[in-house]
Amino acid sequence: MHYIMLYLIMLSGCVTTGATEVVPIQLGPTVIQPIQNSLKPPGWVLGRGHKQYTHTQYLVGVGFSQENTVSASETARAELAKNIRFKIASVMKDYNSNDGSFVESFIQTETDALLEGVQIKDGWYDPAKKVYYSFAVVKRKDVLATIQDRIDSVIAMISLTMNQADTFYDNNEILKSLVYYYDGYNESSKLLPLLRTYKSVNLFPEVPPVATDIPSAIAFKKKVQSIISSIEVEKVKDNHIFDGNEASFVVKITYNNKALKNLPIKFHGNSYSFISRAISNDDGICKVKTSSSNILDGNNFVVVNAEVDLHSLSRRFNHRLRKDLFGRLETLDVTFKKFKDIKFTFEVDKATVGLGDNVVFFVESDVSGYLVITTRKHGKHLEKKLFPNYLMRDNYMEKHKVYNIGGVGYEFKFLVQKPVGREFVTATLYKDQELTHVLGETTITYNIVETILPPFVKGE
Repeated sequence: MHYIMLYLIMLSGCVTTGATEVVPIQLGPTVIQPIQNSLKPPGWVLGRGHKQYTHTQYLVGVGFSQENTVSASETARAELAKNIRFKIASVMKDYNSNDGSFVESFIQTETDALLEGVQIKDGWYDPAKKVYYSFAVVKRKDVLATIQDRIDSVIAMISLTMNQADTFYDNNEILKSLVYYYDGYNESSKLLPLLRTYKSVNLFPEVPPVATDIPSAIAFKKKVQSIISSIEVEKVKDNHIFDGNEASFVVKITYNNKALKNLPIKFHGNSYSFISRAISNDDGICKVKTSSSNILDGNNFVVVNAEVDLHSLSRRFNHRLRKDLFGRLETLDVTFKKFKDIKFTFEVDKATVGLGDNVVFFVESDVSGYLVITTRKHGKHLEKKLFPNYLMRDNYMEKHKVYNIGGVGYEFKFLVQKPVGREFVTATLYKDQELTHVLGETTITYNIVETILPPFVKGE
């Protein structure tokens, strides 16, 4: 092999000697790698291998470029990397993983680590095609040593991780142990591909010895699945949501029927106009409060969902959560459905009335609506509507206002008629004028007696 340097030739024509033919080279970028000065391509360019860098000792890559040897060297390195990536990818084809991103990340990481010892050892310039070629090599033993280091590192990491995870679990730090078990699963998942990569790079059948007590990816996976399958979310105080103008929602988180702390829960309304996040306490209780006006719809009704906050939970992990392992948490949601109990009072001005007496009904509500009053005598008497009537058809009630129906200011009176006995009067408040949606209903009762005449006084 000859080494030459490019320099400006001030004279025209070709330069020759009697002993050696020198190929005319046109001006181009500076050559920083040695190239062969020969019209005939070397064997390694033709894919026949290199005499000095045999297949048994080296992994090789051949690159070319029309620009310069620097560019050719980069393509040679890329070709070598491509060959190694292909080897790693081929041994991972049967790898049992649904996470494609992990496979790609693993291949990229391992390739970058294995290429640290790559060197450019040869080059050739094709004067006819004006193409530069470079020959990149890396020693197989160096690659194997790097893989061995990676294997040792992974083994040490997964053993430590399993011990840490078990300690957290035994101390009832369930979620923290889950993070470590999942870390161990992802780290141990690298071991088998590394062993297979070692075997594919090595020309001999030997593989590095691995202790039999090393935790496997399957062992970590089972730990994760066991925890996820035993978490439950349940409603608490479903019938006591409203307290004045406030509304509260409570859930309890359990693991194996015991309180689970530190699990993030998200509460939200159907329209997401209300969103609140909380974390379960030591008793597994997770509670949020809000104003009633934030969650009530136009029908004075509320629907609120409580679910595991996977977005917040995922921040505690070092790896993306796989759906096939953590997907069950998406199903652990509960729904609160409740009409707000309105304050609706309906009273009569007397408990006992005589035939022909006038009665007055007092009505008040904390929501506006349309009022209907009906009456029914004891026994099998049919229900009769008292209000609204032909004398007053406007039955709209404003909220927080007391109405004395049949009293002062009204053009009609409610006169008690036969028969005597028990009478039941029902006031119903509707949301709409069509009387289809009931907001509240109250029934009162009073006794009807014969008219009591005042006592006769002698001399009157």
